[in-house]
Amino acid sequence: MSMNIVSPEEIADICRRIRESGDQRFIAEGYMFLLAQLPVGFHDVTETTLWRARKADEAHPEGFDYIQDIIYPPAQFAQTGRLNNEGESVLYASVSNHGCLAEIGAIPGDKVQVAAFKLRSEHKLHCGFVGSIVRAHKWNSEYFTRVQKTLEPFTEEQKTSIFLIDSFLAEILADGRARENNYLHTTTLADVLRGGRKQPDAIVYPGVESVGAKNYAIHPDAMLKFNIPDIYFIEITKRYPYGFYEWTVLRQRECCDNGQIIWKAR
Repeated sequence: MSMNIVSPEEIADICRRIRESGDQRFIAEGYMFLLAQLPVGFHDVTETTLWRARKADEAHPEGFDYIQDIIYPPAQFAQTGRLNNEGESVLYASVSNHGCLAEIGAIPGDKVQVAAFKLRSEHKLHCGFVGSIVRAHKWNSEYFTRVQKTLEPFTEEQKTSIFLIDSFLAEILADGRARENNYLHTTTLADVLRGGRKQPDAIVYPGVESVGAKNYAIHPDAMLKFNIPDIYFIEITKRYPYGFYEWTVLRQRECCDNGQIIWKAR
């Protein structure tokens, strides 16, 4: 991080050129320049429960019976996604069960398997946060004190540049149209974040379909830091604006046996 932060006008111009570019190398170099201007962005999470959802399919109309089917896909089956390239396994999760349903576009009538992933008390999750600076500054989020203390040495103009960078990067990762260019801008940003010295276990970014939520893209190796305290198989009954749902629980996990999910008797 450099104290010689460029002006807001220059930052706005760099962001515009990155957004308009289709050159991966140029985009990556632009991201590296912007990230070097940010005074915060990486820290450890010591307590969290995350939620992942997967819709039932024709082969599994009553849900998935193995843990391997509700975590990240094997690398050989991984397609390009928001924060992963083809052949890269990533587990996508949200901080709420409503959020994970919104992110997969669940609608009434869908049957969905939802799993909770709880960070083990003896572990820390090293995360790269995108959008947390502006979120803390605007909404007095859980990181407000950390961010305020970090920003104290900077001038008001420098703070504006920092806010612009953080807002731009958050907008990139939450772009609802990212698929249109095969996630070029989002996967390139993920590569830059993961390729630096701090190499996060996860990237934390704003919800795409779930307004106000936070999503995690977790590296497979970091999944050893989690346990799975609950798994449900549900049917969506109502969908409301802003990513809220009602559902009926069809099945609930009783326990797991060597990777197999044992369901409670109906």
